[in-house]
Amino acid sequence: MKKGTVIKKGGDIVGHGGARKGAGRKPKGVRRKVNVNLPESDWAYIELLLAEKDITMSDYFKTVVDRTLTDDLRALNTTDLDPDDLLIL
Repeated sequence: MKKGTVIKKGGDIVGHGGARKGAGRKPKGVRRKVNVNLPESDWAYIELLLAEKDITMSDYFKTVVDRTLTDDLRALNTTDLDPDDLLIL
């Protein structure tokens, strides 16, 4: 047997895979779950855009939030504000 070979219960020989420290996709940010209520027609339009652009719902909303925050900061005529200082209504 090669060094590092793992024998699972039941006798299967496995040389890779499974849970390992540091394995997997790294997070892109802080995860917060939210509910968004929109008319059915808006959801249909969003789903059409997702299919047309071949992007995920998450990527779509990240883009929307990024553009909105950028526009809000431009409207305030500053880009050096700490996000914790902003109150968004």
